[in-house]
Amino acid sequence: MGRRGPPQAPTVLRLLRGCPDKRPVNKAEPQSLPSASAPPAGMSKAAAETWRETFPILANMRVMTQADRQALRLYCETWARWLALDRYVDTVGVAMDTPEGHKLRPEVGALQGCRSDLIRLMDRFGFVPSARRGLTAAPTAAGSLASFIAERKKKKT
Repeated sequence: MGRRGPPQAPTVLRLLRGCPDKRPVNKAEPQSLPSASAPPAGMSKAAAETWRETFPILANMRVMTQADRQALRLYCETWARWLALDRYVDTVGVAMDTPEGHKLRPEVGALQGCRSDLIRLMDRFGFVPSARRGLTAAPTAAGSLASFIAERKKKKT
């Protein structure tokens, strides 16, 4: 059986938002190095463009590391697929004529699936307003998680 409840937010986002639940922060959480900004090889043209737009935002939020590259790639590919499906559905319409009458195009279901996936991925990266709610301040200097936690404790006392 998997974990219960909503997925845990990354420690960096928990610290930025504050920890109203007062649960202890994992000071020994594995940390990854910052990621290179170039899109991974093999991405579609539209997904690579999304990467170039999205990566700086995540880097400025200090949530993008080497360990997050595949999740961002998935987000970019899903975004590109959603855009292509959205354009197609805009062109041909949401319904099609069949011998049984009007039916929704299968692309509409795929579009809705992409949208659901995007919302989940946006939440994980802190892109949606509910994920940013309660955000206080980002650390100004790069440093270890432990030093950031110690700095936050000093400010509270």
